[in-house]
Amino acid sequence: TSTDDDERYAALYSLAHTENLSLLEQTLALALSPLVRSQDSVYLIREVARNIFGRTLAWNFVKTNWATLVERYGQSTAMRHLVSIAHFFSDPSRYQEVRSFFRSHDAMAGKAEVDVSLDMIRSNQLFLSNHLDAISVWLSSHGF
Repeated sequence: TSTDDDERYAALYSLAHTENLSLLEQTLALALSPLVRSQDSVYLIREVARNIFGRTLAWNFVKTNWATLVERYGQSTAMRHLVSIAHFFSDPSRYQEVRSFFRSHDAMAGKAEVDVSLDMIRSNQLFLSNHLDAISVWLSSHGF
């Protein structure tokens, strides 16, 4: 039922947005288990990647489990969502890492998303280099 679906998504969303790294690692492992429907796995991995505490964990999980993810999702649009988790990065070393990874690993249906992700990383870098000082001042002046 739709209520069950809503509750399932709320639970998955909650698991993905904790600050507890151990729980985030368990959540990622759960994503490929039989306990999570395959159509929900990508959602769960992507939600962990949206969490600043889980971003690197999710990226490492995707890299480590790439063969399994390709086998499971191959030419489906789910691959686009997995590739797009790199959008969240903003440092030059991550740009090189993402670029290198997808030079040696076929992104399948997510090929176009690789270029988009690399462009987003560069845009994030540019934004931070232009605005980080102002953002820091604003946050400090507002008690953060």
